[in-house]
Amino acid sequence: MLRVRPIVVGIALLLTLAPVAVPAQSARMAITVSAVAPTDTLPFYYAIGQGMFERAGLDLTVIPSTSGATSILAVSGGAAQFGYANAISVTQAFLKGLPIAIAAPGGAYDTAAPNAQIAVASDSPLHTAKELEGKTISVTGLHDLLSLGTRAWLDKSGVDATTVKFVEISPASMAAALAQKRIDAAVMYEPFLSAAMATGSVRPIGKPYDAIAPHFMPSVWFGNSAWMTEHRDATMRFAQVLFQAQAYTNAHYAELIPLIADFSKLTPDVLRMTPVVKVFPTLQGAMLQPLLDTGAKYKELSRPVRAQELFFPGVP
Repeated sequence: MLRVRPIVVGIALLLTLAPVAVPAQSARMAITVSAVAPTDTLPFYYAIGQGMFERAGLDLTVIPSTSGATSILAVSGGAAQFGYANAISVTQAFLKGLPIAIAAPGGAYDTAAPNAQIAVASDSPLHTAKELEGKTISVTGLHDLLSLGTRAWLDKSGVDATTVKFVEISPASMAAALAQKRIDAAVMYEPFLSAAMATGSVRPIGKPYDAIAPHFMPSVWFGNSAWMTEHRDATMRFAQVLFQAQAYTNAHYAELIPLIADFSKLTPDVLRMTPVVKVFPTLQGAMLQPLLDTGAKYKELSRPVRAQELFFPGVP
């Protein structure tokens, strides 16, 4: 368990927004967050660095997480109060009866700056979705968000997905697998895609997330709903800090690259190559619903779900 200390990002980056006020009757609250470190968690790490949680009366402890699934286990089991994960995994946990509710918005997918694409080797004869019939495509997980988007993309492109073989490969190994002709295509996300494209070894042929929607919310901050109900005031302060932080980070992404490199462990050069992922300002059901509808259509969710079912009441 790691106790978070303020991250120094330089005098020029001092937050100019009004601080989150702690009501006089509110006691300081210790909370634990199970956190992964993709670039779209920038508001969280920026808020830590600027002491925003501390000023809001929240004493934060961060448990570094290797995946959203790990964070879901930590939060639902009570080892942490909040975590970050893709919305499909969070919804699956909710439908299984785990005490899960969404507390704040995560990163936004934008077709104009896609953070995941289907790629082939640069010398591959494949150029269209239809040519992937009968081929082998690598994904990071057979039932994750990327594979869901890929199946929807193939379907919308008129491809018989039953002829396609999906195999699980780690994102760091996909470019090599393409070069070695062990697979025909790979669903690659950032920064692995940009890094491979910079070498000239791969080229993209499609944007699988577009089959869900050109603009939607793939990831969210979530919490233990039982704890959140019991500690509503602290929950609102946590959500409000993230709300205020994203207002700054969305507008100052480029100058915050040194901070992003620090928490994501990606180099500034790689970060400058990758598309900028901004964070939704508020929880918007319309931006989550297309993903939930796609998940239900392809049986990744056990039943249709309305976005509002997942939102903790009252959060921004």
